[in-house]
Amino acid sequence: MSKIKIENVCHIHHQGDEKHDTLRNINLAIEKSEFLVILGESGCGKTTLLNILSGLLIPSSGDVWIDDNRYRVNRPHFSRSLITQQPCLLPWLNVKENIAFGCKLRSDTEDLPNRVNKLLRFMGLESFKKSYPKNLSLGMAQRVAFARALISAPEILLFDEPFTSLDFYNRSRLQVELLRIWQKERYTMVFVTHDIEEAILLGQRIVMLGNSPATIEHVFEVDEPYPRDLKSARIFDLKIDIQNKFKEILDFKW
Repeated sequence: MSKIKIENVCHIHHQGDEKHDTLRNINLAIEKSEFLVILGESGCGKTTLLNILSGLLIPSSGDVWIDDNRYRVNRPHFSRSLITQQPCLLPWLNVKENIAFGCKLRSDTEDLPNRVNKLLRFMGLESFKKSYPKNLSLGMAQRVAFARALISAPEILLFDEPFTSLDFYNRSRLQVELLRIWQKERYTMVFVTHDIEEAILLGQRIVMLGNSPATIEHVFEVDEPYPRDLKSARIFDLKIDIQNKFKEILDFKW
């Protein structure tokens, strides 16, 4: 798996003649196989930073490096998979075809049927392999999106609030599923959310973005075993610490 190094990343969003500072002086090292959560209020620049990590967006200044300057992130690559809020499945393809689509597009077809079948079993999708997206629940469709992201054996998985649109039951189920995937495969994971409890349940470290333009306001270490109990005293205290830090940031902005 890969290590990510973010060096002095700034980004300015241009809209017509207007310029908006989105990110300022982001410096962060994400270790190999780490599960890192980026936490912040809606609109604070979390998705902008994730798009820079994926290569979909080039920062206005600064760099993102993989594995101690082995290469610089400046374009998308199949070694980094991005999962968004919506599954974005192709409606004319069934589940099995959606999972295999990216591999076929780049001619990565070696042993592809077996790889797809393995992921269908792993994600509990075998009974739905011939189903089309319109016949899937949102939770099921998001599991297909997970399988599609995993099929290329990526080194880095990036998540942009993938559970926001789900009900409590599907969100809880997929949080458990995601931890199971990470604990088995040890991908380097970067997960964006605005939900404090979700951040605590998932992350080894929680990086809080705040202010405008966004900077790293605080980094919380979550030294608790999985699965985590939100009712435990240490987890409850951490939640209060995060909430208090958010209040400080918001008070400063107001």
